[in-house]
Amino acid sequence: MSALDKAKERLSYFKFWLGVMIATFISVGGWLINNIQSDKYFLISLGIIIEVVMIVVVYYLNRFINKMIDDLEEL
Repeated sequence: MSALDKAKERLSYFKFWLGVMIATFISVGGWLINNIQSDKYFLISLGIIIEVVMIVVVYYLNRFINKMIDDLEEL
């Protein structure tokens, strides 16, 4: 397998995980919207923390994927 094929496979693997992260972000956000008025303060605060962490992870994963795409030009 050539270096270009390996890089493309790694790129598709990271894109898959980016999709998983975005789907999880949307799911947790939907749960928060539906349960924001409940008395489960610990779960609500944990959900908000998870949303913030997921925003950061998605941002850096997206930057990493874009860098990998730019690096493919060199192969």
